[in-house]
Amino acid sequence: MKEKRRWKVFTYNGKEIFAYTIFGEGADEEEATIALLAYENHCYPEAIHVHKEMR
Repeated sequence: MKEKRRWKVFTYNGKEIFAYTIFGEGADEEEATIALLAYENHCYPEAIHVHKEMR
């Protein structure tokens, strides 16, 4: 059985749009990801929600 890892999940309007493992995450990676996802989805960064989960 595969070992579960902790993921950071980004959602917009209740739908998952991106996720990555927290292992090896850079200092400003979350903020940069939010800015990019907001740009790609034509919304404000405040509209992107982040939560952590095991997968």
